[in-house]
Amino acid sequence: MREKIIEESIQSLEYHTHGPVTKTLIPLAALDDVIGVVVFFTVISVVSAVKGTESESVGMILLSVFLPFAIGIGVGWMASRVLRRVQGENGAFALFLLFLCLSTVTGILTDWFLFHAWKLNYILIGMSFSAAVVNGVPAEKMEPLLKKYNPILGLSLVLVIVNLGMPLDCRLMASAGLFTVLYMVSRAVGKIGGAYVGGKVTEAPETVTKYLGFTLLPHSGVSLVFTGIAATTLNGIDPSLAAILQGTIVAAAILNEIIAVLVAKYAFVRAGEIEGETPGGKSARRQ
Repeated sequence: MREKIIEESIQSLEYHTHGPVTKTLIPLAALDDVIGVVVFFTVISVVSAVKGTESESVGMILLSVFLPFAIGIGVGWMASRVLRRVQGENGAFALFLLFLCLSTVTGILTDWFLFHAWKLNYILIGMSFSAAVVNGVPAEKMEPLLKKYNPILGLSLVLVIVNLGMPLDCRLMASAGLFTVLYMVSRAVGKIGGAYVGGKVTEAPETVTKYLGFTLLPHSGVSLVFTGIAATTLNGIDPSLAAILQGTIVAAAILNEIIAVLVAKYAFVRAGEIEGETPGGKSARRQ
């Protein structure tokens, strides 16, 4: 049943793709975000401790990075145990939202009493909570909950993007031209090269080895969230670095929404995973 949900989510993609590349991309994109979040907030915690006005011990830095996982997984595990026993969809959905809020409140209280400041990463709390719930609740019960939650998720993403976009200065994009090019090229080399090497090592299908990296090029919303957090951190150290960072990532995100999306579509076509289109780029119905 869980595989059926994954198949349905794959079919609901913009290009209606289906095949080995798509099946590999879905879990890999989530794993990519999780690893990125862990690495990013570890680095931010270390930079804040070294360059900030207040010094922190290594133990407190590690605690601020890994404690969100403990909170999210702990509350998510409790939520999954309760949701498995609830029969009605509306009641289960209400409990799901209640436990989600409980994970946030637990993080706030931990920040208040343990760190006396905003130290925890609430993105990690949410990701670990979701992972614990999804893996602890049967798929047939989880599917209707996710469908009910999708409108809330969409609204939340809109609020996040609007909040991130309001302080951005478009003039920064022009001054970050070289950095933007270097960032996009190095990112592309890492994505494509890493996917190729990984495909060879794991003996993945040939289409996955060749084209998976190209489908990973589009920017995710997580990178924009990272930009806002990193800019806030750098403002206290060197405002000029924060300006360069904002201009670079915003320009790269905009260009990637144009270039990388087309490249990703071309990769899906070459892999033969877009319905109605052949590797030559022509519609199968016209041939």
